[in-house]
This record gives sequence, C-alpha cells and structure tokens, in this order.
Amino acid sequence: MKIAIDIDKTLLECEGIAYKLAVGFERSGKKLKNKQKPLKFNEINTSKKVEQGFLKNIQKMLNVKYYHPMQNSVEVIKQWQQRGYELVFLSSKPSAYKAPLIEFLQKHKLTSIKTIIACNNKVKYCLLNNVDVLIDDKYSNCLSAKNAGIKSIMFRNDATEKTYKEFNDMQIVTSWNEINSIVEAMNNEKDTEQLDSCQGEGIEL
Repeated sequence: MKIAIDIDKTLLECEGIAYKLAVGFERSGKKLKNKQKPLKFNEINTSKKVEQGFLKNIQKMLNVKYYHPMQNSVEVIKQWQQRGYELVFLSSKPSAYKAPLIEFLQKHKLTSIKTIIACNNKVKYCLLNNVDVLIDDKYSNCLSAKNAGIKSIMFRNDATEKTYKEFNDMQIVTSWNEINSIVEAMNNEKDTEQLDSCQGEGIEL
C-alpha cells in the first residue's frame, strides 16, 4: 500500500501564531480550484543539513523551527514502515521552509521517507505515482482525491461539531490511532481483493 501524508497540521504542527493563522487560512473553505497547470514539485534530500540563510529571521519570527509531531504520528508512521508500506510526505509547503522541516525529520529519524514539497497539485501527483491513500487536513485536497478514485482521510485533531456538519461528505478523524485503524482496514480489504482476483484467475498462492 502506498500512502501520501500531508505535513502541516497532519504530521506536525508548531505553536507560532503566524503559523497557525497561515495554516487556518490555507485550509478554510470548500471551493475546489481548477488546477490545469503542469505538475510541479520539489523532492528534497532530507539527509543533509540545510543552512537557513537569509530566511533565518523570518522563520524565527514564524517559530517554524519548533515543530513538534502530532500525537502518535511518528509512532504510527514507523509501524507502517515496518509493515512494508510505501510512504511519501507530500506538501504544498514552499521550498523556503525546507530547513526546519529537514531538522524535524532528522530528529525523528524519518529521513528514509521520500519528501515532496512545493507541490502545486497533490491529487495529480498521487495519480501519477499510484498512491492508494491521501491523508490531509485540507477539505479540497481530500475531496479532489476522493473524486479521482483515491481513498482519502481528512485529519482534524481540532475538529468540533461544526467541522463534522460543514464537511459531512468526508471521513474525518481526530487522532493518528484512528488513522491507523482505517489504513489497516483498507489494507486488509486490498489484500482480500487481490486474493479473490488470483483465485478467480486460477492462480495458486
């Protein structure tokens, strides 16, 4: 199973006020953008230390250096690695913020996972790279993935009753333990479908 995992407010978060405002603005609303532009993204090498350069003061102001993982996110992801799932971190985060992200991934020993940032169309990336599941906090990304035939899980650890009413056509989870249970169920269903297909073709396993 191949899983794409969003970064901001899904894998991690930070306490910076400017960060919270930026993320809240980005994921607000239901409107789907008509993205016909060529797919663009940046795959980064997370094994090397990257100097922050002239953006250092701006990043310090945004407090982006102090990322911390969502509860149980790192533990669940490492379990998935042991189970042989193919994982990719997939974000629209600008390349300018790769330094603190790399520091976070190195700290939590997640550098073996492919990391894509500055992606201008997550669904197109998922389709071209045979991703089975997209985990994201943004409604429009989850809905676009769902419409494209990609299983999607909308993560909102701060979900309220209003959230469930506003996005009542989407599966919303509030913890990484919930995500893990759903992914395991999806994987079991996929294994069953593959077994049925092999038996239907007379293939011995």
